Amino acid sequence: MKNLLILICLFAAIGCNSENKEIKRQAAPQHEKAKLISMKSIKDNANETLRKSDCSKSAEAAENAYKAANKALHAESLDNIQENSKNAMQAFGEARKYAAKCGCTRTNEVADNGFMLSKNASQTENLRDALNYAQEASKVAHVLLAVSDSCSYDD
Repeated sequence: MKNLLILICLFAAIGCNSENKEIKRQAAPQHEKAKLISMKSIKDNANETLRKSDCSKSAEAAENAYKAANKALHAESLDNIQENSKNAMQAFGEARKYAAKCGCTRTNEVADNGFMLSKNASQTENLRDALNYAQEASKVAHVLLAVSDSCSYDD
């Protein structure tokens, strides 16, 4: 009888031990799954932060393009128009680069348009043509401010 009681206790202990192992085995993948989900959310948050940073840089470059394009528009000589247009071209290029990184297609397109107009203004040798290109670049810079601002805050 005593041996039977010992055997029953032994089987009960082995059964409990195997149940605990089964519970731990099932819990491990859930814990691992939770780790994967949290790592994914950390990565997504980092990507979102970088993306918003690029959108902010694009908006900042748009402001610089606007200032440079307006300086070109109000310049008094062909040399000053060309120099300010080169600065605007550089700022439009930066806005385009950062807009592409943050995924703002419209901002990228507008910045590209401003880049080409500023490039034309910086390369022409005709004062009237330079002023016309500078005027168009200034208008595009104004539009760029609006679209880059909406890109920065809509995301």
